[in-house]
Amino acid sequence: FQIAGTSYTGSAANLNTLTAGSTSNASALHEHKATRGKTTFDMSTASSGTTTIAHSLGVTPKYIRIQTMLSTNSVAGNAHISMSSGTYDGTTTLGIFQAIHPTNDSNSGNSTTDIVTAYWTIGTDAHQVMTVAIDATNITLTNTKTGSPTGTLEIFWEAYA
Repeated sequence: FQIAGTSYTGSAANLNTLTAGSTSNASALHEHKATRGKTTFDMSTASSGTTTIAHSLGVTPKYIRIQTMLSTNSVAGNAHISMSSGTYDGTTTLGIFQAIHPTNDSNSGNSTTDIVTAYWTIGTDAHQVMTVAIDATNITLTNTKTGSPTGTLEIFWEAYA
């Protein structure tokens, strides 16, 4: 039989230990498992706490992505939208965010510390930021609150083994 252009001899029982000489070719059969889901976060949550997301990979993810959106009618019925997107590879965090408020201002930025930045209002600087940790079972987001934000933050997550 052949895999990725390399010929092998032996029985089907040998499929778990594919080798060509002294080099293993098991990586030709490697599958990158992925899981994803959605959860929410109450922006009025105390100034420090955690959100735990069970990713069900069974191994520590090599890469995760978190995307969030918060939409509120925070000032005189005017819609305010805050979005963020961040990644983490077990070593490096990269996060970007954009908040648009029709009567106050807009705010955008990036972070190498916070995977999530979510603004409730810009003028009063009410927001939550979140750092991330991962293990073989969970993605853990640790929040820090500034001011008095409210609303429900929608969190979409992806984890890749």
